Amino acid sequence: METINLLNGKEFCPSLSIMERLEEGAKSHSLIYTDNMRGIGKSFNLVEFARKYGHTVLVKTLSQVKIYRKEYNYENIDYYGDHLMGTCKKYVIDEGIVLDGSILDSDIITGFTNKQSVIVNKEDAYPGEVIESLRKDALKLSHRLRSNGLDSDYKMLITNLKSTMELVQYLEIRYGI
Repeated sequence: METINLLNGKEFCPSLSIMERLEEGAKSHSLIYTDNMRGIGKSFNLVEFARKYGHTVLVKTLSQVKIYRKEYNYENIDYYGDHLMGTCKKYVIDEGIVLDGSILDSDIITGFTNKQSVIVNKEDAYPGEVIESLRKDALKLSHRLRSNGLDSDYKMLITNLKSTMELVQYLEIRYGI
């Protein structure tokens, strides 16, 4: 899967809207490198693009699925993972996803990436390292919960911690770790 850089450098075109960038990415089945730009409407436009063409939006986590479905009133949103293997859908992806072969490149229409290269060879990915990293994330979230008390992020922290622990359990069972 090719990555095109429509938001930076020589290819930057200020007169091109985010939706037009997605249309251009779809023509070449390319992901759009965003260089971690925030708050410019990428996710909103990605969902609108998917709605317009009947595609499924893929996001990084299950908690994002719930948030996006509610915020954008679009049910055709899923998280990226092994459960997608063998599905015959057309996807647009939100940034943060690392493609590991769970779906075919030909099933990806376009989307955003904050990495120059988002493809990982499954043989190079070590489940034990991923699980250990998730455990560290869960520990950080639990420390944050204890230190922040009942602030406005409390529900989000609980949701993220629960999702992280569910993923750790799933991976431990799947890979026998």
